[in-house]
Amino acid sequence: MVKNNNLIYVWLSILKDIDYTILLKLLFSFKTVNNIYESSKKTSFFKNVLFCNKIQMSEKLFYSLIDNSLKVKAQEIYSKLIEYDIKIIPFDSKNYPKPLLNLYSPPIVIYMMGNYSLGLNISSKTVVCMSGGYYNSASLSYINDYLQYFKLKDVLMISTNNNDIENMVDRNIKEKLIVIEYMDICNLNYNFYIFISRKYDLNKNNIIFIYTNLEKHSNYEKNKIIVIMKNEICSGLADLLVMINMKYSFENMNKIDMFIEQGKDVMVLKNKSLKTIY
Repeated sequence: MVKNNNLIYVWLSILKDIDYTILLKLLFSFKTVNNIYESSKKTSFFKNVLFCNKIQMSEKLFYSLIDNSLKVKAQEIYSKLIEYDIKIIPFDSKNYPKPLLNLYSPPIVIYMMGNYSLGLNISSKTVVCMSGGYYNSASLSYINDYLQYFKLKDVLMISTNNNDIENMVDRNIKEKLIVIEYMDICNLNYNFYIFISRKYDLNKNNIIFIYTNLEKHSNYEKNKIIVIMKNEICSGLADLLVMINMKYSFENMNKIDMFIEQGKDVMVLKNKSLKTIY
């Protein structure tokens, strides 16, 4: 019997067409992820349980579940995650950011790297997502005034865009910076680890990695899906979105839509004007 639930969650995360809702149905029938893993090795039994419990899923997902080569692949991925000190945090873990569970379809598992204390304590902080442009002293002053007016303390900054991150670093607020990145765990290698290590200060920054199977999509579709995923996670974690000198783009408009759908505040700053949208 497999005892390492983290390994099983890595396996679940690389399955085709898997999502949070289907996983809950599987857990209701099989009780534990361990049972799902072991039962999927017995095709006839597994199929009968799905039929008896009226669990519907795509053909791709079913064949992914019974594909033993994906279990071997998951073991390889798991070993690399451990080697690069990337933590595996499934949705039922006490360390999983609780705000994400309010999303329509929370990630089954997220991966963390760097300063874990930031990500693990995110539920008890005020989280601000900054996006859109350069953070000059006037922009930061508006943000500080907003935080003080609403008596918001213990603020963490979160971002999904590399340019925003670089501007944050220039403003010396990277000590409380959480970054959302996409990580292709099926092709995880040492070069990626070195790239991330050089891009961020892993002693101070916390990186939250997300993943979904995109192998059948074109590059254009992949980029669009990744943007949507990152924006959704950001809207789930953050309490406030600050758009600075915003340019019209799919990424920015989608991010605003995501925050409004979550009932979060959106601030749009341009020059010396301040506008709040709810």
